[in-house]
Amino acid sequence: MERQQEYELRKKIADAIQNDVDRVFSEKLQLFNHDFYYEILFPLIVLEMNYKMKSEESLAAGLGDSNEYLILVNPLREAIYWYIHRVLISDRKILFSKKRYVPSLGEEYSFVEYVLQLHDEFKRGEQIREIRDCASKVMIKPEDDNTYGFYFPVISEKYHKELLYYYGLDDTLNFEVEKEIFVECEKYLQDKINVKELIKHPQKIYIFYNILNRMANVIDTKYFELCKKRVMSDLNKISSSSLRSLDDNTNKVIIGSKDELATFLALLYYLSRLCMQKYMLASSTMVGELEYVCQYDLVKILALGRQIGISRDSVMSYIDYFSMDVNVTSGNFTEFPLLKFKNKIIWIPSSIVLNDFQFSIVNGHYYKGIRFENKDETVSQSIIDYIVNHVNKYSNILYNTNYVYSVPNETFKGKPLNSDIDVAIYDKIGKKLLIIECKWKENVYQNRENYIRIEDALKKIYDNQLEKHQTYLERDINRLNELFDNQIDFTREGDVDTLYLFVDKRIQYHDNGTNRHAIPIFMLAYLFENNSSKRQLILSDVFSEIREMKSRVRYERIKLKEPVHLGEITVI
Repeated sequence: MERQQEYELRKKIADAIQNDVDRVFSEKLQLFNHDFYYEILFPLIVLEMNYKMKSEESLAAGLGDSNEYLILVNPLREAIYWYIHRVLISDRKILFSKKRYVPSLGEEYSFVEYVLQLHDEFKRGEQIREIRDCASKVMIKPEDDNTYGFYFPVISEKYHKELLYYYGLDDTLNFEVEKEIFVECEKYLQDKINVKELIKHPQKIYIFYNILNRMANVIDTKYFELCKKRVMSDLNKISSSSLRSLDDNTNKVIIGSKDELATFLALLYYLSRLCMQKYMLASSTMVGELEYVCQYDLVKILALGRQIGISRDSVMSYIDYFSMDVNVTSGNFTEFPLLKFKNKIIWIPSSIVLNDFQFSIVNGHYYKGIRFENKDETVSQSIIDYIVNHVNKYSNILYNTNYVYSVPNETFKGKPLNSDIDVAIYDKIGKKLLIIECKWKENVYQNRENYIRIEDALKKIYDNQLEKHQTYLERDINRLNELFDNQIDFTREGDVDTLYLFVDKRIQYHDNGTNRHAIPIFMLAYLFENNSSKRQLILSDVFSEIREMKSRVRYERIKLKEPVHLGEITVI
């Protein structure tokens, strides 16, 4: 099939899918009659119900309440965010409703099936439209004479990076520290609201509700500080030093400081936990309403902000930033958990309590076009610091970071030979050298991997950075001596096996043809931990694992709802 013909075919089918999605969505909205509950609140309740259901399944399996069971809800989270965003951009006048009833299982299942199918159809249309060659490109293959079918890619890796992160396999010590922070936070509230006491003293249910209601009006300082400690453990992964950001379009400060951001997020975390505690009381005693959604008047949030020392302007700025924006098409409830409706602020507890702020804050800034001040020294440096913290304990390892070089009268691809090496690691025993280029590429992960951008990033990092480092080091062996402050004489080391590696905060991709690799930092840390013994890092084993990694692509045949014709060609 010729390229132009392929382009026209993809466009025609993608447009047909988009029109079908628009039609089905509009028909659904007409049934709701502009009702706030059905158009906004009902989808949020369904999403929170599913998180609670998976959390309960996880606990029943003895795995705790936060692990891979909850990953299963992520597609629904993405779909419902997309759905509500479409409701808001439809420019309909939505009438506020105080309805609060909990959907039946039948209503919940029906909506979940509807929104997942509609969102999947939308995403398939977007995938089909893409004509650039990449790992995620939908293939058009002949089925018969002048008849073609679509084959959608499924990409798999050796390691499931999310599970490595979920279970703290990259950093067992820090994982336990963070777990203690979480448990300490949970225990404080559980000690105040001891559900077991209700077995002997059921009348205490009203005392417990009064405690929770008071905590929602008057901040419990000790519990709030525990919530802030929990949030700060995440924010420190973005930057170990300061954190500040600006909206250049409005010249408005978004993040005033890391401490201020932690204070605001701790307030949301605090209120989310109160909501979850009320749900637990109601579900276990059948007394009181089952609360799935946090709803607060804006004036109440501002008043609570004053109690914890945040100015009105700062609270408003954070609310604006963390709220869904009809003009921003990317992101989901992790980046933008809040909904502003009239004078109410609305969110579901799981979007705060289960949030990985180290990812969502950075991604959210990218989606809304907001700039971190001194990003290279703060956000990007955090990746380098993380790697250093995982290699500085090994006795056989030399390392250096942020090594700047500039060679007069030498060029690389016609440009001056100058740059900086983010991380260099040398195994003195195994004679293995690892040169790492660290990046935090926000644009390559938007709800899921964007493989077009990932492949572009991989090529640019290797072509423009890692190959430049390779050229610099290979032209003069004494440069290796300088790289490691002359702690070792590389002229006497003999053959040194060198691996050049792209390390990102989140993405994983392996170019099987060129043996180029991009892996997330927590996977690299896991490989370090898994290939070490007696304070020695066996870098040769790390190299072997990385070099054997492959991004495997298989294709699944998915039929269209209706055949599409383009001239003599039919796609089924």
